[in-house]
Amino acid sequence: MFQAPHHGAKNGMFHHKNTPWLDFIGKRTKIALSSHIHPHKHPHKKVVEELVKQKRTYFRTDEHYHLTFEIKNGKVSTKWSHF
Repeated sequence: MFQAPHHGAKNGMFHHKNTPWLDFIGKRTKIALSSHIHPHKHPHKKVVEELVKQKRTYFRTDEHYHLTFEIKNGKVSTKWSHF
């Protein structure tokens, strides 16, 4: 589980067109984008495009609302709800 920096803003994910955070975390890491700040348009379109390009699993609070990540016997399960 990884909480994307700065709500998924470009300046939190990219550094000189590289993605150091994504390079550091494992490919199976689930990524959360806290995107409740709509006036700033977070997450940034390029961040989402990069996650899709890299085939990363991600969840957005503006789409999935309440996120719950549970680790049981070494396995991570993800639940989301609108309540």
